[in-house]
Amino acid sequence: MNSTALMFCPIDVLYLRGNRLFGGPGDHGEALMPPWPSVFSGSVLSRAITDEGRLSEVIDQKNGPSVVAEMFGDFTIRWIALADENRHGSIFFPPPADLVVLKAGDTPEPVALATVKRNAFSGCASSLDQDILPEYAVLRTQSQTKPDKGYWLTLDGLKAHLAGDKFDEGHLIRTSELWSTDPRLGIALDSVTRTAEETRIYTTDTIVLAKGIGFLCLFSCEKGYLPADGLVRVGGDGRGAEIFEYPDAPSDLGRPQKGWQRFRMILATPCPSVNGWLPPVVKKRDDGCYIELDGFKARLVSAAVPRYEVISGWDVAIRKPKPAQRMIPAGSVFWFEVITGDTAELDVLWERGVISSKEYADRRRDGFGSVWFGRI
Repeated sequence: MNSTALMFCPIDVLYLRGNRLFGGPGDHGEALMPPWPSVFSGSVLSRAITDEGRLSEVIDQKNGPSVVAEMFGDFTIRWIALADENRHGSIFFPPPADLVVLKAGDTPEPVALATVKRNAFSGCASSLDQDILPEYAVLRTQSQTKPDKGYWLTLDGLKAHLAGDKFDEGHLIRTSELWSTDPRLGIALDSVTRTAEETRIYTTDTIVLAKGIGFLCLFSCEKGYLPADGLVRVGGDGRGAEIFEYPDAPSDLGRPQKGWQRFRMILATPCPSVNGWLPPVVKKRDDGCYIELDGFKARLVSAAVPRYEVISGWDVAIRKPKPAQRMIPAGSVFWFEVITGDTAELDVLWERGVISSKEYADRRRDGFGSVWFGRI
């Protein structure tokens, strides 16, 4: 598939809301960073469909999926990051679940990397079913220290982490250097008279990106084109952003290599699943959980999965909310050991994501279910 990296540079603050209801008296709506991939897929697809004069076909005939398939074929988002438009190659990602930054005063300690070990806590009670996952994910720390969530990874840092190379605090950047939140006051309106309702005052966080910082998305599609410049709407309240192609985005980030005997699969975007914490491509058997492709089989030996999140969205064509679905969060990590075949066979999952069922086809088009692979 063809890959195109687009930069989204907001021209105002952005309303990037999550899935929590708010709007009652005194309520506060929190911003979600990074936002769902559907924010950006919906933004560029709506713009492209409008440019082609087919928006009425989508709305009046409720034919959005067919129009997207006709114009773009197989379509998804590979990853979402922040980038500096003035310094090409300065790209930043949220850290995955197997990498934890520890507090040490005003500076971060060297990060703690999770490794997997068998019988790491022999004799200790645990909710982990060792018949399903035989190994524990253990953080390598020299002392008990609280984690600090105020950091993102540089591109070099993520590459080093995926390659299993040395990692240090030089690969980190404070989130305060990338964005801040700005609370805004809102007043609820009567749906009939469109006048302010008494006592219905609320606040909501907006995202203010630092100067020169914008969102960077790597899109993949089989055919058609994506808008390469101009304006699009991003997030709530129709706030605008300027888009342009970004020349130095890595198109092979997290690609599997030949000859790995053990590997990690990291969710680059959230992923829906009927199996709870397991991605759709991982099948649960009586003796464990496996990835099975043509000529390739690998067993899941451990996992680091944060609490699930619920994602819905708004369907423009039918003017109704999309079904709320539980998602495995982006950054979740799954450790595997190869049983048969070569890890080069994983390339199909890296390119097309781990969503294969028709049930979640629309979610894949929204950008969910993309993965990276890395060495152990």
